[in-house]
Amino acid sequence: MSSTEQGTSLTKLIQFAGAFWLVYLILIGSIDRLLVVKPAVFDLMRLYYVPNGLYALCFLGLAYWTWLQRKLGKAFLPILIVLNLALPLATSLQIVPNLPRGPTLMPEGIELRNVPILLVGVILAAYQYKWKYVLLIALSIVALKGGDLLTVVGLGKPQFYPAYLVTIIEAVSLLTIGSVVSRLVSQLRTQQRSLHDANGQLAHYASTLEQLTTSRERNRIARELHDVLAHTLSGLSVQLESVKAYVELEPQTAVAMLEKSLDATRH
Repeated sequence: MSSTEQGTSLTKLIQFAGAFWLVYLILIGSIDRLLVVKPAVFDLMRLYYVPNGLYALCFLGLAYWTWLQRKLGKAFLPILIVLNLALPLATSLQIVPNLPRGPTLMPEGIELRNVPILLVGVILAAYQYKWKYVLLIALSIVALKGGDLLTVVGLGKPQFYPAYLVTIIEAVSLLTIGSVVSRLVSQLRTQQRSLHDANGQLAHYASTLEQLTTSRERNRIARELHDVLAHTLSGLSVQLESVKAYVELEPQTAVAMLEKSLDATRH
């Protein structure tokens, strides 16, 4: 895959990721509003959905902002990944202390809502970078969310350990998915390079075959020309010998035979 094709594929993936982020928030917010969270509590949940919705819109806008992508170059994707990981976690840190406790509003419940969002950043990193960067992201998520839990819940509280266990499970899940994506992308690119090399060899073989065919055709034509020319020259030699014999005995016949020889020579 050429660098241009790879850049185009990455841009499309970023655009899809931004659209997925936005659609996911709309879907999960609708479920919270209609089925899970009480109407009075949902007013507080807007503190989660509104900022994350703005982040998703900004992410999607940056995905279509080609000028900024060209301006930032290789730094564009890392910036998007950092924003994708840091902003939702920061929002959770701000909202969780203000929410009443409930089955879906515990710290781990809020953090679970972030998993598909964080998965966006992990897949982008796995698509573009090596596996070790996916591992770094997973460890960063554990550290950041662990810091969030320490701030919100506090070490030693009964709610801390279940929430941190959920965090570890999330990180392992994201690492597993990222590793699979990274492996698949690596294999795909290896196959594409092999296919590109095979196409180059095939083009070389085709060019060699064309040159060989042309050379054979030229040799065939040369042989045919040689055979025809040799036969014609032999005939002319015989005719000229006859002209020589008739030139004194029958000049008119000799002249006629000479004209035929000249015609054959011109032809």
